[in-house]
Amino acid sequence: MIGGQLELLLTCVAYFAMLTAGHATTCSTDPIDYNAPGLSPGTLLQKVEAIFLTYRSIVLSTDELAILWIDPADCNAPDLDAQEAQVEKIVNRQVMLRAAVENYRLISAFRYPEVVATRKLKEVFPTLTLRGDKIGKNVEVLLVKVADFSASDAIERRARAAAIVGRPVELQLSAF
Repeated sequence: MIGGQLELLLTCVAYFAMLTAGHATTCSTDPIDYNAPGLSPGTLLQKVEAIFLTYRSIVLSTDELAILWIDPADCNAPDLDAQEAQVEKIVNRQVMLRAAVENYRLISAFRYPEVVATRKLKEVFPTLTLRGDKIGKNVEVLLVKVADFSASDAIERRARAAAIVGRPVELQLSAF
């Protein structure tokens, strides 16, 4: 009787070991890029940036179309069509190129920890409308209204903002 129970127990252990091993072999260990372009940093954005170093933003507007804002100087590049075709392969959509004069990329401030930093920055600059990464530099761009831009203590406030974000801060006037 004990031999039968031991055999059943060993069979169950072997079954669960095979089941676990079977699941382990089907699970992917590759990093998954859940980041869609225009939403947050990810491998897709790195591939787009490798083609257009000064891109401003990319939005997947439909299942068939993406809008890519680039530096106006890039609009006259001799290999623009080839670059556009490369981006179309990456995002698997037709790409519409648009010129954008901003010198920064918007920071998606709706996720943690960015939402916390934005709240702290709003305490320093109440008229803060947008945050951005300056293209080609490790500088955070803060778009503020005239009241904060021309405040007498703007230099001290900029130093406090730099301490919050951990890098230099540049103020720019907001049009909104």
